[in-house]
Amino acid sequence: MAITTMPTDTQATSILDAAALLRAVAQGIKARRLSSTEWETTSSSGQGRYTVLLDADGGARCTCKAGQYARFACKHATLVQVLARVLDDNREQTDDLPF
Repeated sequence: MAITTMPTDTQATSILDAAALLRAVAQGIKARRLSSTEWETTSSSGQGRYTVLLDADGGARCTCKAGQYARFACKHATLVQVLARVLDDNREQTDDLPF
């Protein structure tokens, strides 16, 4: 599977779409963090992989077709946005623990 170019910065979106998140969860899409701004997700078929990049404003861009051409974040980008927020929130809450 060829990696396509990322959408332009103007196409990154920080709008969360609940329906996209539900589709990602229902379809069993998995995501793993590669760095603080780069994630990899599985495709809905499980046969492919996409890269999702997060920007400083919470927006996300994905290499899937919907991520490149849709007005709103695709299901992969939405899943990553939610996971990143949850992980970052948990990290902030545990930073001051003495262990």
